[in-house]
Amino acid sequence: MGRHRMHTGVITWAGLAEKVADIAGLDRSLIHAVALKDMGLIARRPSYSALLSEKGVRMPSLDDALQRCFQSMNNPYVYQRRAG
Repeated sequence: MGRHRMHTGVITWAGLAEKVADIAGLDRSLIHAVALKDMGLIARRPSYSALLSEKGVRMPSLDDALQRCFQSMNNPYVYQRRAG
């Protein structure tokens, strides 16, 4: 049976979009978070659902993974900005 592979921490879809915008040097103010209740979705969804695995394999940080992803695409918009 396979094991979960996951990054530590929790992030929203809007938070992920903001991280991608930051790495790509784009204007994050164009991203607007929308509450689930305001989306007009028909199917019921939980208000909070995050994957947690106590036996999963921990991967490098999400920030590190996004940086490597953009670098591997040779994206001309990516700049080298390290947090910290």
